[in-house]
Amino acid sequence: MRTHPPHSLSCLGGALLALIAWGTPAAFADTTVTLDQPIHFTTAEGSDVLLDAGSYAVEAAEEWLKITPSEGRTMDALLLEAQAGSHEETLTLH
Repeated sequence: MRTHPPHSLSCLGGALLALIAWGTPAAFADTTVTLDQPIHFTTAEGSDVLLDAGSYAVEAAEEWLKITPSEGRTMDALLLEAQAGSHEETLTLH
């Protein structure tokens, strides 16, 4: 039986990636995110994908996010569904 993480965790991961891609592509050309645990995302084709814990390079790709494992090659990249949004929280990039 396949289980999914809580919806809020997936939303948090999606929100983080959307925030990263919201700026201009040049501003985030060298952005890397680290996932502490596996998180489910929706691909550009609408299918479910589970990203394992680890580091990923993230960049804007039209209306999607292109995410590549830090230890991977360009052919390992995935396009993830992304939605722009807003929030009231103050965020800092480390």
